[in-house]
Amino acid sequence: MLAVSPGCSPCPRAGGARALAVPARPRRLPAPLSVDSDPPASFPADRRDHQDELPNAARWRPESHVERDEPQRPAGKPSAATTLTASATQDPSSIDRAPGPPRGRKHHYGLQEPAMKHVLTLATVARVSVEETCATYLELADRHAPGLVQGLYLQGSIALGDYRPGTSDIDFVAVVSGPPDLRALEVIHAGLRRVHGRTCFDGLYVEPGDLRRPPSARPLGPAVHEWRVQPSSAFERNLVTWHVLAQSGVAVRGPAVGELGVHTDWPALAVATRDNLAGYWTRWRDVAARGPVGFSAQGTCWGVLGAARVRHTLAAGRVTSKTEAARYALETYDERWHRIVREALRIRVGGPALYRTPFRRRADLIDFLGVVLR
Repeated sequence: MLAVSPGCSPCPRAGGARALAVPARPRRLPAPLSVDSDPPASFPADRRDHQDELPNAARWRPESHVERDEPQRPAGKPSAATTLTASATQDPSSIDRAPGPPRGRKHHYGLQEPAMKHVLTLATVARVSVEETCATYLELADRHAPGLVQGLYLQGSIALGDYRPGTSDIDFVAVVSGPPDLRALEVIHAGLRRVHGRTCFDGLYVEPGDLRRPPSARPLGPAVHEWRVQPSSAFERNLVTWHVLAQSGVAVRGPAVGELGVHTDWPALAVATRDNLAGYWTRWRDVAARGPVGFSAQGTCWGVLGAARVRHTLAAGRVTSKTEAARYALETYDERWHRIVREALRIRVGGPALYRTPFRRRADLIDFLGVVLR
């Protein structure tokens, strides 16, 4: 959720309705690329090109994504072609400085042209990884709880076009036929973890009518967070999830998102978001100023991009992504704060550190939060 989980993923590891194609049989893939080895990329933009080749595909119209042609290659071998994230192509401000030589001419915000090449990734790796995780989940659900999962939808970073393999979670909303058996859910998610345990599959279970009403008007229900099944949880059961789903949710199984009648209420969400800045983020800044979290790379990424994302959501009138929030911060706040913003983005996508010590970085983190929270 935006209010609680807007920054880098806490999982411990280190435009309209759209549909995601799921292979009939999941294949085992190598472990996702590490953030420390290869800079991750957003969820790929080439799904539209393949929707006639895969089952259950339809209605893929990502207007904000950029596509690249992929050359033919022998089956089973990874492609050397790569796909550039939309934000990287449309505005270099969304990309941090790339690691190592060669250096090229500068774009605005002082970013080097070769930085763009380091945000390029194997599009097939990210796309197939998500699709296979979903396919494995549905296979397990249909085996252990037949008829339970009527719809599966992806929200969060995948829906917002900011998915980063090895960094982002896969955030789901499962529409179920009735109250699920908790033991069956534990078996399903334990089995999924054994196959795809490097990426958390986080989300909640709702009945068909739940999405048409305000989340606060419905009782708590089952959810999964960091592989733990919670029988009665408020996790992700909030207006942020409802808005992201309605705004750009990805349909894996079930009707298109536009046919679900998802409840939205921007004035109520705006009030809750302002309260989140005054409450959660103010307390978080105070804790970071006194404790060790402010010295960590994860804390820096969480604080800078998380608070900026909340502020950007209010300015944009829609739920925005972390990469968009970084660009917004670079365009909105004084150049004095560009270094800490780029450092937070660098932690998220990879690249050389912009600070020699964590002490100066924490000082800039705390001061930047003070500006955002005014």
